[in-house]
Amino acid sequence: MKIAVVRLSALGDIIMIEPLLRALMNQGHELHLITKPSNCALFDDYAEPLRVHAWTSFAEANDLRNLGFDAVIDAHNNLRSRLISAWLWPAAVYRVSKEAWKKGAHALGLKWPVTPFQTRLLQAAKPLLASGADIQGLWPVRSAQTGEGTYRVLVLGGTYATKQIPLSLCADVLNRAGGSWVLLGGSDDLSRAQELHAMLNTGLQVQIHCGQSLVASQRLIQGSSAVISGDTGMAHWAAALGKPLQVIWGNTHPLYGLSPGQWPGARVNHHQVQDLDCRPCTKFGHDRCPKGHFRCMMNQKAEAIVAELENLD
Repeated sequence: MKIAVVRLSALGDIIMIEPLLRALMNQGHELHLITKPSNCALFDDYAEPLRVHAWTSFAEANDLRNLGFDAVIDAHNNLRSRLISAWLWPAAVYRVSKEAWKKGAHALGLKWPVTPFQTRLLQAAKPLLASGADIQGLWPVRSAQTGEGTYRVLVLGGTYATKQIPLSLCADVLNRAGGSWVLLGGSDDLSRAQELHAMLNTGLQVQIHCGQSLVASQRLIQGSSAVISGDTGMAHWAAALGKPLQVIWGNTHPLYGLSPGQWPGARVNHHQVQDLDCRPCTKFGHDRCPKGHFRCMMNQKAEAIVAELENLD
């Protein structure tokens, strides 16, 4: 069968659909991924025969329709992905459930866990999977990484401020852990990285790589011995590569079903401040803490993070 998988964003969600893509390709299906252009570079070093289509507008819809898909897996389930799926008619459509009612209940203080995204994705694609099909293994890369394991990575970035690890906590963790570190983030994080660098002990070896391309950031994580990150796309990438990962949770929460490392082989520890009635305050994030105290991050324990970092290394 010729199958299109539609997932436009975000980075972490694209990473989480990869095991399903591989399972379907292993069954002999021809797989096509439709996603935003910014995500296409994820597959530059991918070791499987996947065709990736950059979606920018409905001007490309006819070209995709002419490919003659037998089935579409709508792994996004928003208005745009529904329109794309409909345009690829007569392909049969299999759509992932969003469980929006559970997410909405969180605003009322009813913290019902959302079914993990990969579980919901497998449920949607079940008619296309052979009986007993299993999702196993980590992200397959085409090239080996040289010099692997000589440094650890700290991800400073985050789409929202309430997902970013405070610099005071970063400094405490790195000063306790010691060793060699690479600081990752977007170009907007360069000043934060420089500020953090000034807070670190002189014996630490620290390189700043903020503002790198997606591929460059991937390769830095691939070559690392361990990763510390907030709830970010880079955390998902580290988990997909089997890197020992410490996820520092701020205002978001694993109960939303989108936590990194939802497959065998991932090595992930989750650090959360417990007994905060205000958390999670949103499934996305805020520019600042709505309560003004940011306890979900400020109350994290650096010694616990370092202890788990050493255990997973």
